[in-house]
Amino acid sequence: MMPSSLTSCRRGRRGSVYILVLGMGMLLTVVGLSVLTFAQLNSRTILWANQSKEATVLAEAAVEWALTKLATDADWRHTYTNGVETTPVVLGHGTISFKLVDETDGDLANRTSDSARIYAIGRAGAATRIYSAKLVPNGAALDVLQTVAHAGGNLTTANTITGLRGPFSSNAILTVPLGATVEGDVEAVLPLVLLGTVTGATRLVAAKTMPAPGVFDDYLATATEIPLANVPSGDIKDTVLSPAVNPYGAANAKGVYHIHVPADQKLTITHSRLVATLLVTLENKAEFSTSATWLMEPPQQDAPTLLVRCLTGDATVRLEGSTSSLSEANPTTNFNPPGTPYPWPSGATDSDATDTYRSRFIGLLHVICPSTVTTQIDNAFNAKGTVLAEGPMLIKGNSSLRTDLNLYANPPAGYRLPGPMVPVSGTWRWEQAP
Repeated sequence: MMPSSLTSCRRGRRGSVYILVLGMGMLLTVVGLSVLTFAQLNSRTILWANQSKEATVLAEAAVEWALTKLATDADWRHTYTNGVETTPVVLGHGTISFKLVDETDGDLANRTSDSARIYAIGRAGAATRIYSAKLVPNGAALDVLQTVAHAGGNLTTANTITGLRGPFSSNAILTVPLGATVEGDVEAVLPLVLLGTVTGATRLVAAKTMPAPGVFDDYLATATEIPLANVPSGDIKDTVLSPAVNPYGAANAKGVYHIHVPADQKLTITHSRLVATLLVTLENKAEFSTSATWLMEPPQQDAPTLLVRCLTGDATVRLEGSTSSLSEANPTTNFNPPGTPYPWPSGATDSDATDTYRSRFIGLLHVICPSTVTTQIDNAFNAKGTVLAEGPMLIKGNSSLRTDLNLYANPPAGYRLPGPMVPVSGTWRWEQAP
């Protein structure tokens, strides 16, 4: 008979072996489950990566598909609803769709000049990718931007005026009175009345297309309001107004500002530098004018400089310049402070008041008033760009106007003919999927 101590020892060893085997089994099970789980996770990761890549490709394809849809549908602004996604279409292992958003006023259909942001959507499995860009109409620039000055109504000259690189133009009658001289070309739709001297070509032409109604409101939607009460005596004087500087309130990063001039009140610009798109609304018998020395230019190459709108037919728009330079010294005003370099936008800034600037208007000036309001271009008005009036215009007094070829090559929004929508370089971005 085996001793009890030996029997106990053998039993202990068998128990240890059993526990060891059981432990190894459990370990192998855990390892197996871990491997299986890892394989599943890895498979899911690969699947997600593949779906994400395919969704990316589909989003890019959705852009081309959407642009084709817009280009082949002349009434697309009514076909699609602002901010509403189109019905997804199957492509490859996923779907493509898009939506359009009018970032100006939320209405695609109200103006053909409005831009829109396209959101192109690609979906594959659980992955969604959204690629967006700003779209703008790519029709030809309006021919009025090739003129030094164009009137939708009659255009009359006085004294001696000069036009370089473009004609003085009218959609009605152009008159050069006895004793007046135009150094440059003139053209009009109706017979020219040439009693004075014209040194350049004289032409009868077809009526030029004017900007679409609503262009003022397009810019107003992005403007910062400057209450006339904040402008001392209604005079913008000894002042800098720019995307970085607004002495009358908050600065607008795009440099777009609006001033509403109530009935019987006045707004004048003198001895100031404006790097802005300035919008002016005139009520009954309100007046807007410029005088003496000043410099106005657009904050962006593809933006207008000055838009004036009359709410009634009894307002006054008079623009006068100067042959003198705009000087910081008298009275003391620094016209190139931090944030507003000269030349704009990549010139120099400083803190002194010793600089001088050529007094002139640069860019597009558009007066939107009834036919009873004559836009008056008075003595020594100097411009590089285009002066455009919906109604009649009078130009006199040693004024010199020259077209800017860049204005026609890169017109502001709202100053093109209707055309296909094209993406704007630098506006592409990936959006966060909901």
